[in-house]
Amino acid sequence: MKKRNLLKKPTAFFLSAFMAALCVPSALAAQPSSAAYEIRLGDVNFDGDISVADAILVQKHVVNIRGITSDAVPFCDVDKNGEITVADAIEVQKHTLSILKIEDDATRHSYFDTSGQIVSYNDSAEVNPNSGGYIGGKRAKAIAYEHAGVSEDDVRRLEIEVDRRKGAVVYEVEFVVAGYEYEYEIDVTSGAIVHSYKELDDDFRLGDIDPSNKAYIGAQKAKEIAYEHAGVSADSLKKLEIELNRKRGVVVYEIEFESGGYEYDYDINAETGEIVTSYKEHDNDFTTNPGVDPGSVDYIGEKRAKEIALAHAGLSAENVWELEAELERKGGVIVYEVEFKSGGYDYDYYINAESGDIIGSYKERDDYRKDTDVTPPSSSDYIGEQRAKEIALSHAGLSADKVSALEIELDSKRGVVVYEVDFKYGGCEYDYDINAVSGEIVSSYKELDDRRDPVIDPNNNGYIGEQKAKDIAVAHAGVSADSVRMVEIELDIKRGVVVYEIEFKSGGFEYDYDIDAVSGEVISSYKELGDYRDDTNKFDPDSRDYIGEQSARDIALTHAGVSAGSVREFEIELDREKGRVVYEIEFKSGGFEYEYEIDAYTGDIIKHEKERD
Repeated sequence: MKKRNLLKKPTAFFLSAFMAALCVPSALAAQPSSAAYEIRLGDVNFDGDISVADAILVQKHVVNIRGITSDAVPFCDVDKNGEITVADAIEVQKHTLSILKIEDDATRHSYFDTSGQIVSYNDSAEVNPNSGGYIGGKRAKAIAYEHAGVSEDDVRRLEIEVDRRKGAVVYEVEFVVAGYEYEYEIDVTSGAIVHSYKELDDDFRLGDIDPSNKAYIGAQKAKEIAYEHAGVSADSLKKLEIELNRKRGVVVYEIEFESGGYEYDYDINAETGEIVTSYKEHDNDFTTNPGVDPGSVDYIGEKRAKEIALAHAGLSAENVWELEAELERKGGVIVYEVEFKSGGYDYDYYINAESGDIIGSYKERDDYRKDTDVTPPSSSDYIGEQRAKEIALSHAGLSADKVSALEIELDSKRGVVVYEVDFKYGGCEYDYDINAVSGEIVSSYKELDDRRDPVIDPNNNGYIGEQKAKDIAVAHAGVSADSVRMVEIELDIKRGVVVYEIEFKSGGFEYDYDIDAVSGEVISSYKELGDYRDDTNKFDPDSRDYIGEQSARDIALTHAGVSAGSVREFEIELDREKGRVVYEIEFKSGGFEYEYEIDAYTGDIIKHEKERD
C-alpha cells in the first residue's frame, strides 16, 4: 500500500481530523486559562498554542457548529481578509505543520486579564491589564449587564477595554441590545460603576428590524397613506421605492415615487401610520413625459412652436429636415424643444409652451470637420472685432448701449477662425461665433441667464401676496391657522420661478413650502418632526397624556438608586428629542452627576448617564 504524505496533503488531513473531532467537541474547545499572556491569531481555544484543535474549531464555526466563544471569533480570520472561511482553517492547519507561519501582528495589543477574560488596553493609558488587583473583565461585563438588565445572549457588538479615565483605571464596556447602545466605565478594583450611558442606537441596519413584525402597519398600508396624502393614484406612479428603516429612533417605511412631474418622499411611522416626513418637488430630470398634458389648451401646441422657431431662423418647413418638437421642462418652465437641420447647420430652439417666447436658440454647423489641407487665413483678411460685434448685435436685435458683460475673443473652432461674441440682456445670455473672414454667423445661442442676481419686485401686482401664499401652505399642510407659529416668508427665485419660500411650525412638526408667486402652485413641500427647543406652544406641559414631572422624577431616582433627600441641583424640563416628548432630568447625588431622558407618555427611560462630579 502506498503511503500518503500528510505534509503535502494538509487539506485531506484536516478534513479527516475535522470529521473525527465533531464527535468529541469538548476535548478541543478548551476553556480560557487564567494565566496572563498575549493572545495569538489562530489560537481560538485560548490554550496558548496553535494546534489542529484550533483549526477544527475554526471549521466548526464556518459550518455554524458552536465550538468557540464570541470573544474568539476575531482570532479566526487568520488570512485577514475580513471573512472567516475554510481557507482560514486550512492556514491554521498549515501553521501546525510548519508549512507557513501565521503573522499575528494585528493582535499584539489583545490580552487575557487575570480572570481569563479577553480584553485590550490603550498603549497611552499606562495601565497593566493583568494586574492581580483587578476584578477582571468577565466580572466587569457581568456588572454592566446586571445594571442594564440584559442577558448575555441578547448582546451584540460587545467591546471591553482597560483604560484610564480622569485618573482612574476602568474597564470600558460597550454593547448594543434591542436597539439601544450601552456604555459603562467600571472601576477595575472595586467594581463600582463610574459612568453609565444608554441611548437609542441609530446606526443599526435593516437586518435588525423584523419586516414581519405584527405591530407594523405593512408596506401596502404605508403606500396607501402616502398616495392619499399626495393625492395621486397608484397607476400614475413611476420609480416606486419602499424600504423599512429607522429615522431618529423611529422605525419608518421610507417611500419614494414620481407622479405627474413631481418627486415625492415620505417617511411613514411603521407602527402608527403617522406621516413623520413628507417632501414634494418638481421632477426636473424627466423629458419625454414631464407630467403635463401635451394637448392642454394652455399650451400653444407643437405646430405653433415649430412655426415660431422656423420664422426666427428665416426658413420654411420645405427647406429643413429632421424637424422635431418635444415637450420638456427647462429651469422650472415647460417648453417645446424644436430641432431641425438646414443648409449645413443644426438648429435648436426652446419655446415657452404657454407664451410662445423664445427662451433659448442655438445654431451651429452640422458636424463639419477641420480640413488639414486648408491654409488658415491671414489676419489682414479678418473683418475685425467691431464688425463682428455689429453683426452679432444686429442679429439679436439689440444695440451696444443696451447689453452688458460684452466680451469678444478671436478663436479657432473646428478649423474655422471665429470671433466669439458674448453678452447679456433682459435676463438672457447670448453667445455668437462669427466667421472672422466672411462675417457669417457660424453659431448663435440664447438662453435664460440662471446665474443672474434676480431682481424681484415685492409690490408686483402679478404676485398672489404673502397672505395668500401662507394660506395655501397652511391649507396644504392640513393644520389650523391658529396652531401655526414661527412663520417665515420670503420671495426668492428657484429654478427660474419666483416663489414664496414659507417656513413654519405646528404640532411638533416643521414645514417648508415653495409657492409659485404668480399661480399659487405648490412647487415643493416638506414636513418633518422638529427637534426645536423653543418654549412657546410646542406642547402642552399640563397634558393629561403625560406621566407628569413627579412620576418622571420618581422613575429617575429609583433607577439611579438614590433617595430624594440625597439629591441636589435637581432640574427637570419637558422637551422634544428625536421625535419624542421627554422629560429631561439632571441632578447630583453622592459625588455623581446623573442625566435622564424619560418618555413623557410611557415613562420609559430613553437615555441615562452617570459620571463622577
